[in-house]
Amino acid sequence: MVEIFGGPYFFSCLVTCFPSHQGREHCFILTCQECEFV
Repeated sequence: MVEIFGGPYFFSCLVTCFPSHQGREHCFILTCQECEFV
């Protein structure tokens, strides 16, 4: 599970992340098959 943009939702997806200048990671979904909010 990866937290996306510091939000309350979690995704079961393949993502790539990098640290932002604000000190939190920004994540982008690479593939999202059968992705679900949990």
